[in-house]
Amino acid sequence: MDLLRRHTHTPIRTVVGQGIPEKKQICRQISNSPAICKLVWGFTLFEILIAIAIVGILAAIVIPEFLDRSQQAKETTAKENLQIIRNAIERYAAKNGGIAPGYPSNNPAAPVYEGAFYVKMLNYNYLTNKPENPFNNLTTIKMIKNNESLPIAATGQYGWIYKAETKTFKIDWPGNDSQGESYYDY
Repeated sequence: MDLLRRHTHTPIRTVVGQGIPEKKQICRQISNSPAICKLVWGFTLFEILIAIAIVGILAAIVIPEFLDRSQQAKETTAKENLQIIRNAIERYAAKNGGIAPGYPSNNPAAPVYEGAFYVKMLNYNYLTNKPENPFNNLTTIKMIKNNESLPIAATGQYGWIYKAETKTFKIDWPGNDSQGESYYDY
């Protein structure tokens, strides 16, 4: 308890110099020794609130622009991925008597499945990797059987939708892009 009484603190004093910003001087006196002082730079609450308001205004201007660019990048990536995949499918079919990838042993009477599609496309270097849907980050493919119709609309449950019988490859993402075009119609 005696130790606490010996440590006295003097209040914070403001020092305003010749053209220098405001500094705060904190002094502490221990026992009978001279006071030890240190200068501390500080901001007032008002200055901090002004800075926060400015940052908020700038964020309100920049964030929508950033989100718009991000959306456009995803749309461009989706279109490019579709073009690459569709070209790979056409190249494969051209080298395999018109049979699209996805049929086991290139037998068009057999049911299509995703594994056969990716094995043919990746092992024979038509694709370098499994393409990712940029909107849901999925590489899975909903395989449409022969004599079945394509879905009317996309659900977003898969990365892609593929019908080997017609060599139709679509993105599985609902909604419209920034130009009003349906993603499913890319």
